[in-house]
Amino acid sequence: MTTLKITVAMDADKTGTTEASVRTLSKGERFMIGLRATGITWGIAVLCVLIPVFHFILVPAFLFAGLVMFFIQYRKTEFLKSAQVKCPKCANIFHLKNLSFNWPLRQTCPNCQMVLLLEL
Repeated sequence: MTTLKITVAMDADKTGTTEASVRTLSKGERFMIGLRATGITWGIAVLCVLIPVFHFILVPAFLFAGLVMFFIQYRKTEFLKSAQVKCPKCANIFHLKNLSFNWPLRQTCPNCQMVLLLEL
């Protein structure tokens, strides 16, 4: 786990910095995260077999969604353990934790709903 300095930007004029605990995920960890997402969607697909008529659409949709979710989760290379972010617009401080992502990370301020860009 590494502590990194991250730039928080709303636009070119309003920026700030913060520190975050970030861990780079290995291929095995990314594979297991993707496999978990696939297992959840395929589990929902199995439950959809019990729904009359709609199971003809829901089961194939969730089987396909499971494959899509695997590749989406597998492509995420970083894991954010924790960060305390101060919004450059409203100065509200909010916490981020347990998040897998790719750089740059986009987050919405819960106070002013401004989309913030977090990058190294």
